[in-house]
Amino acid sequence: MKTSAIDGRSGFCKDAAAELTIETAIFAGGFGFITAKGAASYFDTLKDTTLLNGKALVVGAPVKLPSWETTAGNPLTDGDKVMPFSMDISCWTTDCPVSSQEGELDQTTQCDRIAGRKKLAGDGIYSESGTINGLFQTDSAMQRELEGLFRTRIVEKDDKITMIPRDSSKQFLHFFIYREMSEEGEVEVTIFRKMRIPQLSAGQAASGNTPFNFNYTTLETWQYERTVPAAA
Repeated sequence: MKTSAIDGRSGFCKDAAAELTIETAIFAGGFGFITAKGAASYFDTLKDTTLLNGKALVVGAPVKLPSWETTAGNPLTDGDKVMPFSMDISCWTTDCPVSSQEGELDQTTQCDRIAGRKKLAGDGIYSESGTINGLFQTDSAMQRELEGLFRTRIVEKDDKITMIPRDSSKQFLHFFIYREMSEEGEVEVTIFRKMRIPQLSAGQAASGNTPFNFNYTTLETWQYERTVPAAA
């Protein structure tokens, strides 16, 4: 690990109020998910042809967009759409054991068996599960939301009292900054996971933080590797 690395910050992504399109005049920059691509998409032009087996970004993939302050600076083309999302740091991850696997198909033929060989191939069905251990920022909104997965919440605020039923889907879009870098040429890694959380344990607040752990099963995973560019 390089000395400039900051690892372990994580939290949950929240969609913005509106999608970005070719008509969006101002954007502060940041991550979003591609929701549509035009016939001559900006995202197709981003592919690095020197990378083996590289493909253009598809609908559903995360992408980090630059900022722009005028429509002329907007890089999106006609038909491109992106749903930006916030990445508020809600917890610090101290440990994150994970298990990943792909199913297998046995393609061994009778001739293979006679020759003492076995032939296996992946079935294209990937699964990932694990546990995230860490510390909540005490009294964070995400702590209350996660703990509310298994409780019916009642929220009183500004003379209003609202009931929030338990979320049976228990699905979240989680980000984990696996490797955060700041120097030009270094590679930072952010893991985006659409996950279901069937279990959560949380302790009492200690020194301004609340220890927790939760188990998860991943529905979709993206590993975003970004080389830090030169300072503008």
